[in-house]
Amino acid sequence: MSKRKKRTYRKDVTVGPNQRKTVRASSKKELDEKVEALKRQVASGLIVGTGKEAVDKVANEWLEFHAIDRELEQSTILGYRNTIKAHITPLFGSYSIEQLTEQIIVSLIGHRQSSSPSTRRKILLVLRLTLTFAKRRGMIAHDPMEFMRLPGQKNVSDKAMTCMSLDQAKTFLRACEGVRFGRFFKILALTGMREGELLAARPQDFTKDYAAIWIRRTMSDNLEGEAIEKDAPKTKSSRRKLPLPALARDAVIEEVEARMKEGRTHHNTLFSTSAGTPPQRQNLMRRQFRPMLKKAGLPIEMTIHDLRHTYATCALNAGIGVHLVSKMLGHASVKITLDLYSHALPEATEDAVQVVDRMFGKRA
Repeated sequence: MSKRKKRTYRKDVTVGPNQRKTVRASSKKELDEKVEALKRQVASGLIVGTGKEAVDKVANEWLEFHAIDRELEQSTILGYRNTIKAHITPLFGSYSIEQLTEQIIVSLIGHRQSSSPSTRRKILLVLRLTLTFAKRRGMIAHDPMEFMRLPGQKNVSDKAMTCMSLDQAKTFLRACEGVRFGRFFKILALTGMREGELLAARPQDFTKDYAAIWIRRTMSDNLEGEAIEKDAPKTKSSRRKLPLPALARDAVIEEVEARMKEGRTHHNTLFSTSAGTPPQRQNLMRRQFRPMLKKAGLPIEMTIHDLRHTYATCALNAGIGVHLVSKMLGHASVKITLDLYSHALPEATEDAVQVVDRMFGKRA
């Protein structure tokens, strides 16, 4: 006579995203106790799922969750996505999330020594957030970056920026003549406006005599890298009335006339493609801006945003007060202006010393 087979009780428990673990016991009471113990282990991070997902796959899962949770701007999501595509996938994509160790991470990030410190910091930051997400979701028991220090973040005043000298700026303005979107670049250089602010400018945003512009909106890149309009500028102080110097005013008038001549009056923005859409920034940089710099013999490492830095530096060196420059740039505070452009102040401070000498009868 064969022995009666002992009954086994079982229950599936979720231990991670799309991951379940089967618990078995010889009695209902034992099963309940094992299930509760497993749930406590999952909650504490002591028990994990398979952890077989590729690092870049988990990074994209984190980004999708993070974007919804934080309601991120599309341009911010695009920046994270580019970091994953350009750095996380090539460096860590062949590893599963559970394979990563601190030693592996340090070794692989060493292959990015040619990248700037800020880029390496961004890579490690995205990786850290991905690993934190993985541990919270039960994919790994231990975060290998838990005690790793990220590279130090430079102060805003230490960030590299390329500024043209006054003579170079004059050469640049001449080089803008006859170039597609040359008037666009000229206005940026003469006003210090942000690229997105001018891309979003409409003819009705200017005063009747084109002597000033009301900055009411801005353009930002979407997930496909295309420009999309936002109703509000970067900060509250960015929403401002900006007077235009004569050369910038002339450039605006020329663009308005060209707009009418080319039949672009039905386009919303002052500057647009023949299709009526705002020009893509990467196209402006690659097709017009950089070739123009090269032809004019100017630093080709410059970006379009560096026109803003050039404007601020030249204005401060010319003796325009820092408070006024800050207001023209639309900075949230004068401190930002001082942090960014302290290098442009020595000449102004020397002038101040001479004024004090004259006040108290001391001649230089």
